[in-house]
Amino acid sequence: MVLLGALTPFGACAGGSEQLGSAQSPTGPTSDQGYRFPLVATVRITADGPQPASVTINVGGRVAFINDDVRAHEIVSDPYLRHEECPPINRVSLLAPGQQRESAVFESARSCGFHDHLDHTGLTGRIEVRIE
Repeated sequence: MVLLGALTPFGACAGGSEQLGSAQSPTGPTSDQGYRFPLVATVRITADGPQPASVTINVGGRVAFINDDVRAHEIVSDPYLRHEECPPINRVSLLAPGQQRESAVFESARSCGFHDHLDHTGLTGRIEVRIE
């Protein structure tokens, strides 16, 4: 019997493809029960910027972005132009008015910045990823 997959630590947020720990499904945990921080947080994109501008989730969680503005926004990871600080954010990408999309699963504790690639100075925020 091979148990190596169960001992594999979560991959880092920056860098290559995401690796899932054996306790997670490809879509991540489905309940906040037993976690100090939520597994899903929501950021609403408005004409005044992200609401809230900073959210905290537990490792294994995701962030849902909802475009409540009248124009499109392209949500990507910092830094501007490279977008490599936190690849799970890049899954959100372009959101037309009224659209919503979740990030990929965040697999390690860290602080991740995001911005609107179409207006990189006017819409910025942070995602704090913590371990319970």
